[in-house]
Parts: sequence; C-alpha cells; structure tokens
Amino acid sequence: MAKRGTYVLRKNAKGKYILVPKHLAAPLSRGAGYHIISDTLGANVQHMANGRYSDSKSTHRRWTREAGCDEVGNEKLAPKMRWEAPLGDVRQDLSSNWERMNLK
Repeated sequence: MAKRGTYVLRKNAKGKYILVPKHLAAPLSRGAGYHIISDTLGANVQHMANGRYSDSKSTHRRWTREAGCDEVGNEKLAPKMRWEAPLGDVRQDLSSNWERMNLK
C-alpha cells in the first residue's frame, strides 16, 4: 500500500522524473516546472447577465461573450508608444535660455 502524503516530480541523476516526498525535495528555481490552471471557480457562481449558475471559468466566459459583454482585464491593450527627445534641439534651447538669463 502506498504511503499517503504530498509528492512532487523531480529529475534524478539519470535525467528521469521520479516522485519525491515534498518535504525532501529541493525547491525548483523560479519559473521552472509545470503549472496547471484549473477550470473551476471553486463554487457555483451566478452569472450577472443571465442569472444561471456555473462553476466553470470557460462556461462563464462563454456566457459573457454570448451576452455581448466584455470581461474586464481580458482586453488587449494598444502597444505603448516610445518617445525620444531630440537632444540636439533640447541642448540648443537650454543654452540659448541660459545666455538670455545670464546664467552662463
């Protein structure tokens, strides 16, 4: 009979994945490993547009699209525009202002 507990996958010296008890496993570096995102919301959640209940994220999103609504935080943002100051013009303006104000 298998022992109960929490196990994690780690590579052994031969490069094969093995199950290791979590309390004995070395921590992974940040970003390494597999990440699983579940589809459940945890409990039945009532949809604001149609009043139906669901515990599935994908069903909730589908109902939102069908109702013609937008999910906030899911929209695509326009790329930021970069602006670089023309240093030659700025230097010329500063030096001419300093000369006018006798700050040279």
